[in-house]
Amino acid sequence: MVVDDDRDTADMYSVALAAAGFKTIPLNDVSSIFATIEEEIPDVVVLDFHLGGVISGVDVLQNLRLDQRTSNVIAFILSNHTGDVDGQVERALSAGAVAWLTKVQTDPARLASRVRQALASRISSQGAIQSDDVATDANV
Repeated sequence: MVVDDDRDTADMYSVALAAAGFKTIPLNDVSSIFATIEEEIPDVVVLDFHLGGVISGVDVLQNLRLDQRTSNVIAFILSNHTGDVDGQVERALSAGAVAWLTKVQTDPARLASRVRQALASRISSQGAIQSDDVATDANV
């Protein structure tokens, strides 16, 4: 699930993730996040910090952690917001984000690589399969 209030940005990252073999769900409004989760639980969530309203990507992440179905979803914050200035990076990492990625430094291919690494790490820590055996059919 790629969530960004800018539809073009959500689509750009989603297309690249799909090209890398992931099933993607691009969203550009907060209300659709929770409605979509009712239908399908993503394996990975990529959240912009600024979501165009009163709730931030970190707020969404904290809410996801409260729901048993999504409490362990791999999450990234992908934003141009410099969250290290106002403590948002620390807040996101405390809520379980894998990383705070800066859009201007994270092209779509790099995001796909980071998603693949996070999935491989999760799978290898569960002892299921080796990291080079990671399937790319995860829901992002």
